Amino acid sequence: MKVLILFITAWLCIGFSAIAQYKGGNGRGDAAGIRTGTLLNGLLLPTITSFTPTAGCTGVTTVTITGTSFSGASAVSIGGVAVNSFTVNSATEISALVGSGSTGVIQLTTPAGSAQSTGIFSVNPTWYLDADGDGYAAVGEGATQLVCVSPGAAWTLSSLGADCDDSNPNINSGATEICGDMADDNCDGNLDEYCPGQSLNDSPVMAVNLQYSVNVTYPNCFPIQGYLTGATDSPESAVYNGKDLWYKFTAQSTAVSITLSSSTHDDFIALYGYTGSNYLMLATENASSGINDMERLNYEGLTPGNVYHVSVGVVSGNVGAGFSLCIQHLMPSGCATALPVGGLNLCNAYRAVYRGAPSQGVTYSFNFAPTGGTGGNPTSVSGTNGLITLSNPSLALRYGGIYNVTVNALYALENSAGTVEPISVNGTPSGLCSNVSIIAAPQYQVRASQICPATLFRSNWLIGDRITSLLCGVQSFTYEFAQVAGCSDGVVVSA
Repeated sequence: MKVLILFITAWLCIGFSAIAQYKGGNGRGDAAGIRTGTLLNGLLLPTITSFTPTAGCTGVTTVTITGTSFSGASAVSIGGVAVNSFTVNSATEISALVGSGSTGVIQLTTPAGSAQSTGIFSVNPTWYLDADGDGYAAVGEGATQLVCVSPGAAWTLSSLGADCDDSNPNINSGATEICGDMADDNCDGNLDEYCPGQSLNDSPVMAVNLQYSVNVTYPNCFPIQGYLTGATDSPESAVYNGKDLWYKFTAQSTAVSITLSSSTHDDFIALYGYTGSNYLMLATENASSGINDMERLNYEGLTPGNVYHVSVGVVSGNVGAGFSLCIQHLMPSGCATALPVGGLNLCNAYRAVYRGAPSQGVTYSFNFAPTGGTGGNPTSVSGTNGLITLSNPSLALRYGGIYNVTVNALYALENSAGTVEPISVNGTPSGLCSNVSIIAAPQYQVRASQICPATLFRSNWLIGDRITSLLCGVQSFTYEFAQVAGCSDGVVVSA
C-alpha cells in the first residue's frame, strides 16, 4: 500500500508590504503584460501620477486624476476637504468635481490605502500677470484675476514679488538698482537712489511713476524707501518750504490712502491733480509733528485712469534723510461666488471679493437690484465681513429671480491724528455680479402617509416633504386642498 502524504503550506499575510510583479492581460508574463506596484494586505496601493487642470473653482471645475489602482476608490479630497462628487472612470482615471476646500494636494482612498499628488491644486485661484516672464507679477487693475482657468500663457499662480515694468525682465522688485540709467530698476519708487548725490525725482516733472502700488487687500502695501539727501524745496510744492521728492500714480479706483513715516524729520504729504501745465493741490496732511512721526492722508474723489502727483518731504528746513512711503489704492470689491448651472439656491452663501477684514476697518455692503422681469425692489445688507447668506430677510430675494449685484467696500481709516475717516468705494454690477440667477422654487408635497387615501382629522398637522433641492428663506407655506371623486382616478370634484 502506498501512502500519499500531501503537505499544504499556508501563508498568513497581515500588514504585508512588498514590491509585486503580476501578469497582465496577455497571460504570458512577458514585458508587455507585467506591472509593478506596492502591495499592502495583498492589494496594490494606488498612485497619482498627474491631474488636469491644476486650478479651478468650487462646484464648477472637474479635475481629471490619472494614476494606477483606482478601483474601489471611496474618497477624494483637495486640500484636506472632500470634493463635491467623483466618478471612477477606470482603474487609471477618476473625474472629481471641486468642492469648497482650499488649495493643496489631491488625495484619494481605495481599499488598499491612500495616495496623494506631488503637485498642488489651486482652489478658487488668483492668477498673476507676468508678461516678461521674470517671475515677478505686474501690478495695477487687471493684473490679477480670480477665474477658474488660466487667462493665458502670460499668467501664473505664483509671484516672487511686484514688477513695476512688466515689459522688461531686468526690472522688478528683486533687481539691483543701476546708476545712471534713469530707471527705477528695483521698483522701490526711486531713480538711482544709491548713486552719490542724485535725487532725480526732486521736481514733479521727474516724478517717479508708481506702477506697483495697487492695494488688493488692505492694509497690505509695498513700502517705498526714499532719501531726501540731495533734494531741494521745489517751487511746485505750494504749502511747505522744506526738502521734497515727487511721485505720481494712475488712480485705480476713486480713493487712495497715503502713509509716510520718518525717524529724522517732521514730514508732510501733499496730493496734487494735474490740469494742463498746472498742479492743483487737492489735500495735505501734517496732523502729527516732530521726528519719528507718521502721516496718513485718506482721500476720495479720484477719477480712475487719471494721473495724480504726490509731494513728500520736510515741513521746513534742510534736515531730513530717509523715509518710508506707501500709496494704497482703496479698491472696490465685487462678487467672488461663481454662478452654478441652473442658478443659486437661497440656502447658499454669497461671497465678496476680499479687500480686508472688519478688524482692519473694512466692511462690505451687498446691493441686489431685480432685473429681467423679476418683481420686488432693490435691497441691501451692510456692515458685513464679506460673506452673507442669500436667505437673509433684509434682501427679500425670490426663487426664480434674476439680480444685478453691487458690492461696496467701506474703509474706516484713521488719519495720523487718530480720527476715523470713512471712505466708500462702490462696486459695479459686472462680471460675476451681473445677472445673478436664483433657481426656481424647490418643489414640496405633503408627506406620503398623509396623501389620499389617508384619513386625516382636523387636529392633524400637515407635514411637507422636499421633492427637489433644499428650501431656505421661507416665512410660511400655503396648502391647497382638492376634493376628488376617488383616489384612484384623481378626478377633481371641487378645489
